[in-house]
Amino acid sequence: MSTLIVFLPPARACVPLDALGDEPGSLPAASVPLPVPDGWRLPALGFVLCDSQGALVNQGRAPRELLPPARRTVAVVAAADTLLLPAKVPPLPASRLRLALPNLVEDALLQDPQRCHFALWRGLRADRDDVHPDVVAVIDRAWFAFLVDSFAARGAVRFVAQALTLPGYGTAALAEPMLAPSTAPVSAAARSEPQLATPARRESGEPGEPVSLPSGVPASPAQLFVAEDGLSGLELIVRHEPALAEGLHVAPQDFAATAGALGVDPSEAIWLDTPDAPIANALAARMLSSAQQAAGALACPHDLRQFEFVGDGRGPAALARRMRWAIGFLAAALLVATVGVNLDWWRLRRENQRLDERMTQTLLDAFPKLTVVLDPPQQMSRELATLRTAVGELSPDDFLPLADGLARSLGAIPATAIASMTYRDRALEVVFRPGSQIDAGFGERLARNGLRGTGAGQRWNVRQATPGAAQ
Repeated sequence: MSTLIVFLPPARACVPLDALGDEPGSLPAASVPLPVPDGWRLPALGFVLCDSQGALVNQGRAPRELLPPARRTVAVVAAADTLLLPAKVPPLPASRLRLALPNLVEDALLQDPQRCHFALWRGLRADRDDVHPDVVAVIDRAWFAFLVDSFAARGAVRFVAQALTLPGYGTAALAEPMLAPSTAPVSAAARSEPQLATPARRESGEPGEPVSLPSGVPASPAQLFVAEDGLSGLELIVRHEPALAEGLHVAPQDFAATAGALGVDPSEAIWLDTPDAPIANALAARMLSSAQQAAGALACPHDLRQFEFVGDGRGPAALARRMRWAIGFLAAALLVATVGVNLDWWRLRRENQRLDERMTQTLLDAFPKLTVVLDPPQQMSRELATLRTAVGELSPDDFLPLADGLARSLGAIPATAIASMTYRDRALEVVFRPGSQIDAGFGERLARNGLRGTGAGQRWNVRQATPGAAQ
């Protein structure tokens, strides 16, 4: 089963040019709200395609719509867009937990908690801190919704925080060595956790101004990861322990000063080489390949899609997947109904055939001289009428029965109102005198006497309602 790992750019790289500052590469200040989702545009994305064994099949960069198909997709969210906070979260049901998380971490946020999406991973720091054993991930809700909707057509997409995919947290042993070996081996066995990468992203100050550490982060030797953001800037991921990492954005000229303020030798920084942001910086002595980063993303089990974002997607294709049981049940019901209707039609057809056979046999028993049977009921009626005529018995559509029925149907119409009456083609043609009042109930009275009258005004045609019916 193939897996596609997609490296998502930071939100700053998806802001239209007219939303940026006048200076090339400048970005909105952290206090300025992010643009609405309709204003974001994803550039070409770096990707790594792996087979079912985790071996590299293909890598490169492509627009979102042209990414290669895969059974699974893992999207790596930039560290600059995620904030990982240590916390102690009491056991609560999911409905109350979603409401409680913003209140637990709001003091550490730079923006309105109601504009943020939260994900909780319990016990990630239990081996290091009993007071704050859990980790809460925070990301701008509008930006995350834009990312989820952008990949909705791909089905089940897992979104992981970049800080949790790098060596030193939950990653399996790397399949290939770093291009320049480090003095301390990069281990993937230590499963720890995340911290700091802000939804309202921090900016460096004036060139040369050191970046201060956020409150609560220990001033211990840090591990520094660096990536180029495609906007003439650098994205720093500062790891103070395997589970605490902070995302920063700095200008290239501020890199050395910022690394010094963080207590890290710039030459010890590990540069992230991805298909969409190949490393071109002269300071990049140690690099982590895209295949190694993809291995870390595959090994990371912590999904940012929780609460309202949980599920297989939010597009039409995802809706169809969520409705597959209902659609299957409806299809099965339609199939059963179709089969039932056809079985009932087959049963009625067989019953009709048996009835036709019985009528044909009855007709042949009564009139054995018949050689051709086409319509048993009609032929039986004709043969009975022939027998009545042969013995002198009047047929219901003879003149006298019709005249008798007409007389009983006149009602308030006087008999003298009839001007003429002609018997033709086994029917009476009745002409009433001019000025005779033919009431509206005349036709109903004919029907009650077994006759059918057609006509209007002074001319009527009266015949047997069921001509030739067997008596």
